[in-house]
Amino acid sequence: MSHTAREYEEIIAKLVRDGLTSAALDVARQARSRLGLTLALGEELEATLAAERDQRQRNQALLHEASNASIAAASLLSPYSDLPAGQDEMAVIPKKHEEDDLTDEMKSGSTAPGDDVISTPFPKYLPFFTALHKAPLRVAAFSQCGKWASTAAADGSVKIMAVKRMKEGFEGGIAALAAANVGNANYTRAPNPHLLAGESGGLGGSAAGSGGQGTGRSPIKTYTEHRGAVVDLHFHPTEQVLMSASDDRTLRFYDHYKFQKGSFIELVDPYPIRSAQFHPSGDFIAVAALHPIIRIYDTSTFKAYVSAPAEGTTTTTSHHTDAVNMVRWAPAGNMYCSASQDGTVRIWDTVTNEPVRVISNAHTGTPVTSAQFTASGKLILTSGLDSVLQLWDVNTGKSVAKYLGAEQKHVPCTPAITASGNHIVAGDEASNGVIAWDLRTGEVVKKIPSAHNSPIRWIACSPVEEAMLTAGADDRLKFWTLDPEDV
Repeated sequence: MSHTAREYEEIIAKLVRDGLTSAALDVARQARSRLGLTLALGEELEATLAAERDQRQRNQALLHEASNASIAAASLLSPYSDLPAGQDEMAVIPKKHEEDDLTDEMKSGSTAPGDDVISTPFPKYLPFFTALHKAPLRVAAFSQCGKWASTAAADGSVKIMAVKRMKEGFEGGIAALAAANVGNANYTRAPNPHLLAGESGGLGGSAAGSGGQGTGRSPIKTYTEHRGAVVDLHFHPTEQVLMSASDDRTLRFYDHYKFQKGSFIELVDPYPIRSAQFHPSGDFIAVAALHPIIRIYDTSTFKAYVSAPAEGTTTTTSHHTDAVNMVRWAPAGNMYCSASQDGTVRIWDTVTNEPVRVISNAHTGTPVTSAQFTASGKLILTSGLDSVLQLWDVNTGKSVAKYLGAEQKHVPCTPAITASGNHIVAGDEASNGVIAWDLRTGEVVKKIPSAHNSPIRWIACSPVEEAMLTAGADDRLKFWTLDPEDV
């Protein structure tokens, strides 16, 4: 047994004695998977790791259920030899493009007055909670269970919040006002004015490396490890892990349940990162950067894979021709889409890692700033610097609906689809507000002007309830949900 292995065993044993089993498991995983060390860990930890291996095997079996297809690790293109190479097989979801019909409304793309389709009214949202960063916000996200939220800013800070605590803060503000015998009924319908995190008397946000679970009344944990703007956030689909992506070329991973002092893994990419998302299985990460080529990282080895060049050549024409602004997986994991500075949207097959559809000139030649699948996986919502949002049919690559009325010419805002699937929401650069459309008719059904003091950069909708996060260039995050009197 090597000296390194013994040292790891001693560290792990000490962590277990101190009751830090989760941290011990993290160290054991790193030593085994990344360093290839053989460790004696004891029955309890061995059983936990064995259960994890069994679960990964079950996940792989599900991924291959529809087909036995798999692809070998793609060889890297010679012009981009600074990317790490890998030779292992990469398990992926088989190609499966369903030809199910879209709704008649989406097929026609008609939004003309007088249509039989009636727009669904937008619910009445109130800003329940406001959190302050020290720099303009860039991104916001909900966990898939809807219990956690996160936001990040241009100064590299990342905040993690418990949705329940944000709601409780609002309710506590109502109770405090009632106890003070404030007779104005309007006050009972407004957020607690002391819930500005970081202001004197507020709930506040703990500094990086301090506080933790159960610290005071604060629903916020702040991390400041990134050295550049954080441009994307994504919660792991099955584990209590948050991933942050930064233009400092790193991905960082946080245990958001235990509120550890900092990230437990740092992954360095060759280029400034612009977007990253976990595969629905959690086994892979799609990464877009200030570079035309998208990387797929294996989370067990952190090796990167890209499309192989055509046979007999050293180059490929399948990639974008400019930096990629966003990459997002389909809900089934069998495809992913990308939005680029080159003005195109590409839809990629996960098995072949090649584009099956290229939408050129998607936003009249302007950069495409975002692209994301709808819940069905049959449509893609995109935004660009032409002040137009569009829905595209995945199978045909044709536009099926356009959403007008939100200005986005200089400050891009990533839009979102509400949990009900009835509405699309996006920021309006002209009014610093929020605009909501009926997804089917394209009609504007709600305007919330001056929602922030500066343009909104990102909107995230809860996947489980009517709630949203708005991340503004005014350094503020706002959490919105239904007016209690309307519930």
